[in-house]
Amino acid sequence: MKRFFEQHPNIHVDFHLSHHLLTKLLNDELDMAIDCRPHIHPEIQVIPLFREEYVVIASPEYIAANDIHDLGDIEHCNILSLDKSLDWWGNFIHALPAERQACFRRVTVINHIRGIINAALCGIGIGFVPKYTVLNAIAEGALTILFPDRDILNDRINIYIKEKRAALDKNICLMDFLKRLQLQ
Repeated sequence: MKRFFEQHPNIHVDFHLSHHLLTKLLNDELDMAIDCRPHIHPEIQVIPLFREEYVVIASPEYIAANDIHDLGDIEHCNILSLDKSLDWWGNFIHALPAERQACFRRVTVINHIRGIINAALCGIGIGFVPKYTVLNAIAEGALTILFPDRDILNDRINIYIKEKRAALDKNICLMDFLKRLQLQ
């Protein structure tokens, strides 16, 4: 976004990070929402942005201490999740064979992605996070991707915007910028 702000100093953007964007969007409290959750409503236009890749991560020390080599080895590991019911891990769990889906026994709830990343960095357990959030830690060797060959379901990130707001110059400008973004 820094590049967008440099290119468009006269456009102001506020960020509202929330799991409850649809009501704010419908009440015109937001110009647009960017979300992986589908928001279906007749007034809302959906503009696809990208697929969000996820990875299972742990520190090299945690992997060594828990002797993790394959999927069966995580049965005894601490799973870091946004929720106790493991809905957060759904994209990974639903990509597993049925007999492996119940291998998560110890779950520590951390209600923020950055918290999960920090806990994994500290060797507290195994996290499941969007890949882009840990690229630097992986490149530095602070985190390792577990099971890199396993197919994991990805989310579709979309822009959601009311028709009347989609025609505003500032929103056209921002949407064009966002559509050109490539997460590396």
